Amino acid sequence: AWDHRFALFLSDLWIPPVSRHPDRVFATPTLHHTVHFGPDVSGDKGAFLSHHRLASGGDGITDEDIGIWSEDGRILLRARQLRLVVSPDSVTGDPA
Repeated sequence: AWDHRFALFLSDLWIPPVSRHPDRVFATPTLHHTVHFGPDVSGDKGAFLSHHRLASGGDGITDEDIGIWSEDGRILLRARQLRLVVSPDSVTGDPA
């Protein structure tokens, strides 16, 4: 069943929008993740809507807005997440 832990898991583990550039992004570890849960997060698991919007990005940091709704339209959570964007050359030392 849905619970706060599962909703939080979905908000943090979902592939961030910046990862659509696999040739330029190696990893996106979380720097800060603030979550506000909806009034009723309980229920049967099923389909859900997850909306991740890259609000801004630059200098190796992204700022995401996250919303997750249940199949019946209830807001499960709203979140904001700051991520560090690690380029492949910073890990391998290869400027590619």
